[in-house]
This record gives sequence, C-alpha cells and structure tokens, in this order.
Amino acid sequence: MNSKIDPHRYETHFVECDSLDRQLARRSLPLVCAVLSIFCIQKPARSISFHFDYAPNTTLDQVLGFEMAAAVWSDYLSDDVTVNLYVNIVDDLPEGVIGGALPGILSNQRYEAWREQLEEDITTADDQLALSHLLNDGNKFTAFIDGHKIDENEYLKMTRANAKALGMLDGNATDLDGYILMSDLTNEKKYEWNYDYFGDIIPKKTLDFVSVAIHEIGHALGFLSGVDKPGWLTQATSHNDNDYYDSLIGNLNHATPLDMFRYSDESLIESGSSDVWIDMSVGSKSFFSVEGNDALNIGNQDRNYFSTGKNSELGGDGAQASHWKSHPTKPLGIMDPYLKAGQRREISDIDLLAFDAIGWDRTSGGTDLATLYALAEQQLADRLGISVGDLSDELVETLTTFEDANGNGIDDRVEQMLTDSEVYEWGGGGSGGSWQELLDRELSTQTSRASTRSTSVPEPNSIVGLWSLGVLGIGSILKRHDRRGGDDI
Repeated sequence: MNSKIDPHRYETHFVECDSLDRQLARRSLPLVCAVLSIFCIQKPARSISFHFDYAPNTTLDQVLGFEMAAAVWSDYLSDDVTVNLYVNIVDDLPEGVIGGALPGILSNQRYEAWREQLEEDITTADDQLALSHLLNDGNKFTAFIDGHKIDENEYLKMTRANAKALGMLDGNATDLDGYILMSDLTNEKKYEWNYDYFGDIIPKKTLDFVSVAIHEIGHALGFLSGVDKPGWLTQATSHNDNDYYDSLIGNLNHATPLDMFRYSDESLIESGSSDVWIDMSVGSKSFFSVEGNDALNIGNQDRNYFSTGKNSELGGDGAQASHWKSHPTKPLGIMDPYLKAGQRREISDIDLLAFDAIGWDRTSGGTDLATLYALAEQQLADRLGISVGDLSDELVETLTTFEDANGNGIDDRVEQMLTDSEVYEWGGGGSGGSWQELLDRELSTQTSRASTRSTSVPEPNSIVGLWSLGVLGIGSILKRHDRRGGDDI
C-alpha cells in the first residue's frame, strides 16, 4: 500500500489551470472553463495509476476513452499502485457482446493472509464493518452451496490488481494485470461507439465507449466471482449428490475476495448467529453486504443483489455472477452486466463500497467529466511529447505495441499473463488450448411497444441479442487480427 510509482513508467497526472482552460476553450465550453478558472483540482497525495499498452490500429478516440476511464478510477481510488493493462479492439466478438476482460489472477492465496492484509488496510468505518462481519474463523471460510455446508476452505484467488491494493503483490510490478477486448461493433451493425465523453446526451443509436471501458477495468480491479468458474456445479448431476458436495470441502480455491461478501438468506440462516457462511450457488438470490448476519434485518428492496450465473439450467439468470443483478431502469452501478444504447453509466456508491470491502482505498471523487477528459488529453500529449492540439490517430499509432516472438498471433505478454494466472487452461503455446470465458459486458436493447407512446425495457431473458460470449477458444479470440485485411498476423 506504500509502494512508490516508478518514475520511468507512464502514469495519470494533472495539468495546470491555464492549460486546462485552453483545452476546454478549444472545445467551446465557456461555462465549464469559467468554473475551472475559479477552481482547479489538485493532484491527490495518492491515487491509483494505470499503464496501458494498446494493440495496433487503436484510434485516438479509443485511447482517450481508456485514459479517461483510468482518470475516473483514479478519482475514486487512492491506492499508490500501478495497474498494467493491454487493450485490443477486435472484430470477432459474438453478437450482443461489446466488451470483455481477462484479469491477471493470483491463484491459491491463503485466506488467512488475505484477512491479515485486509485488517492492515483498514482506513474507513466501512472497512472496519466489513472485516468485523466476516466469518469467525480467520483461517478458513465456509460456503453454502445448493443446501450443503462446504467448509475447511483455506485458499482463494484474486486479481493481481486487487493483490497490489492489499500489498500482497508489489505495487510497481510491471507484468500485465489484465487484458481487455473491445468490439469494433462489426458484430452490432446497428450501433456505433459514442466518443463524446462528456456530452449530456448520448445519441440513441450509439454505445458509450468510456462506460464500457470503466466497467472492464472494474473486473481487472477485482469485481470477480468464483461462481463464474467454467463448469461450476454442472458435475453434480453425474455424481451421487452427497459424494459430489463432500468433494468440494476444502477445495473452494476459486472463490474470490468479492465472494466473501456474497450472501443469501439461506446461507445466513443456516450458518446461525455464531458464524457467517457465504453463498456460492448458481441461481441463488445472493446479495452483497458488509454486515454479515445483520443483513437478515435488511429488507429485500434495500439489498444489492448479484447476478446469479449464466447457466439457466441450474437456475442462473443468464448473466455472469461477476456483476450486479441487472435492473432495466435503475442499474446498481457500473458493474451492471448490460448497457443500453444511448446510455451512460457511472461508478455508484455501492460499486465503491464493494471495491472498498475487497481492499481498495476509497476517496470522495466526483470530478466532472469535462475536467477528466482534458486531463486525459494532456497526459496523452505529454506521453507523445506534443501539444494537445497536435493529437492524431497517426501519432497515437506510434504508441501501439504487439509482441509475438513465437509467431502464434497472440501477444507474448498476454500469453504470459494467462500462464502465470494458473486458472486459464492454456496449452500448446496457445495454438490449441482449452476453453474459457471472458468477463463480458453485453448490449441491452430497447423494444418499443406499438400500442403505446412509451418505450419499455424488457427483462434480460426477452431482450433481442442478449447472449453470452460463452466459452470461446482462447487461442482464437486472442489472436491479433489485421482489421484492414481480416487475416491473422
């Protein structure tokens, strides 16, 4: 938590007031400029920094979208660490999937060590509340799964970025912490990306690029559930019921820090007042809470529910469990699994409480988007050694990188991250491999009712085009495509 930023690494920083005013004036925002001439934000004493590597053919607008998304997270999180991400704009995501993330993972981390680091990281009353309501045993955790008690679990997994926030990994480590894919929307021909990052109105036929970028970065930071483990609980039907669940005892090492705050009424009632069990079932009405058993006193309408899993045969709602429960009109936060056209999403208080609970340090944030955009422009110009007015797609292309020493069409840094993570079944240098899921954000479309003047938003199971990225071959989805010719390079 006290690591220093490497001075040779590129990081988020702030610009002087007069420079900021000139940038905003160039964009004809006199009112915002007038406000900023009175008040300019100061660089916080500490804040999370991001280092991005971009794949070839990433445009200026797309780079600025991620630089702005980073500025938004830096505005809310104060941990003195650097998160390293590789961004790739691809043309082969399935219909309905507009973005995805593969976080770098630290596997088989001792639950006891995580608890100890969480205690050392306490900075707020919410931190204290979260820690005090965790399971009574500081060495092991217990889960409630399909009506069965699964105890004696000593290990969990976490994203590399989350580990950095807790001091369980060097905050200056330069290996990749995540890989983010964004669709170029050739799979959604009716829509275009919106690159107006601080306009009040998002055009109806566009998808807000920065909202998706913020969301995918959130997965890399640790918004992740082990309930999304490929094949999780599908084997139960092929075994003797009790034998299968007995085999899980002591083996829930795919649970994550976020799962330590994943409860249901059933898990809390069964655990009794003397203990606290999490719920890792597919299809259960699981909710987020930092209050443990006290959450039983919270009414359903005030709870913050998680999505319940992709597998509808097991009772899942069709959305990955590494998200909030989707709400068509009042999303809980940026980690909602769906995004409607013409909509911008923001980081909410419940988003921040979840990140606070798993080990990130929260700040007040709230800097306006126009200011953050100007900051993103300035830091990008500084990286290129030019003025903001000279930014262009051609100059941004000089920042893109692709390393492929073994010639398999997959960036070597991404391949190394997958290997080091130990949770991605990866073999044959990536040419064959097995199957894995991306943590994806899907498109939510609106359907008009001909008989009324209003526009309704149907539930996810009836929305056109809402199908998951599912299980895609890592080797095929990660290969770098030349979008000018469509061939692997």
